[in-house]
Amino acid sequence: MILKTIKLVRKEQCFEAALCIVRESFGRLTESCHKFLHDDERIRLRAFEYEKKQRDYLLGRYASKRAIQKLYPYYPPVEFNIYPGVFGHPVVVAPDQVRLQLSISHTEFVGAALAFPEAHPMGIDVEYARSNTASAIVEQLSANEMMLVNSLGLDRRFAFTMFWTIKEALGKVTKCGMTLPFGMMAVKSVRQSDDGVVVGEFSHFIQYKSLSYVIDDFVCTLVLPRKTSIRLNLSSLSLEASKAPWEFESGKLDGGLHVI
Repeated sequence: MILKTIKLVRKEQCFEAALCIVRESFGRLTESCHKFLHDDERIRLRAFEYEKKQRDYLLGRYASKRAIQKLYPYYPPVEFNIYPGVFGHPVVVAPDQVRLQLSISHTEFVGAALAFPEAHPMGIDVEYARSNTASAIVEQLSANEMMLVNSLGLDRRFAFTMFWTIKEALGKVTKCGMTLPFGMMAVKSVRQSDDGVVVGEFSHFIQYKSLSYVIDDFVCTLVLPRKTSIRLNLSSLSLEASKAPWEFESGKLDGGLHVI
């Protein structure tokens, strides 16, 4: 598991967010869900008919509760109830009038979540790098975006998957999802920093930027306000499943997890 606090530095003030990315099996998620799911969330879980829906739900909720606990370590995770809004976006009911928002993503056995203050919008997307993702997105990219893909020097599976995650994360931060025309979500420029982070800017949503990371066999992208500075290097990390039972304790993360 990757678990990090992120300092969001702006000229006028600073904020704090938390990121969690976890790779876990459905069996271990099911065995431990009573430690992190709110009662209402357990009811929603039982309403899903198929295992894939249950697995995706558990991955997202587990990553979310870890990210939340990173910011609010003295509240039990079962006290936070995350439910879908009218457009499917996560809404958090928190104790003691704690005010925060979430962005959640999952792909097969990987779940990711960003917990952040209401004043500072963010979005996240994770995807495995697959050849069929490349074939699905190539027809949706502009000529300029195709040039940008080729300029990255990455394996094409990773490069095309990265552009998909950029657009997915932008859709989450705007709460429009993928209903926006692809032309409105166009990427204007990308550059690779010295530590391997790919920084992107948008043609129309000029107030935002994207930060993309290749981690093992998948891509993770964050979208956040363009003028916010953060220091977050994920590309050098490897995501491994935990080897011991999870424990949520006040102010403590237990269970032999890979916590950075």
